[in-house]
Amino acid sequence: MFTFILLFSLALKASEVILSKKSFFKYKVLKNKVILIDYFVFQIKFTRLYYSFLII
Repeated sequence: MFTFILLFSLALKASEVILSKKSFFKYKVLKNKVILIDYFVFQIKFTRLYYSFLII
């Protein structure tokens, strides 16, 4: 269980790095608010997925 949480935190860090790179390119095209909304929507989906794994 602990290793799963560790792997999840690593995956979250990696996704944050990928998102920051993507949002940097998006920033040139879109406004900052849109990127923030996209990021929060992604975070909510990711945490829901994580909690569904915990329940199983």
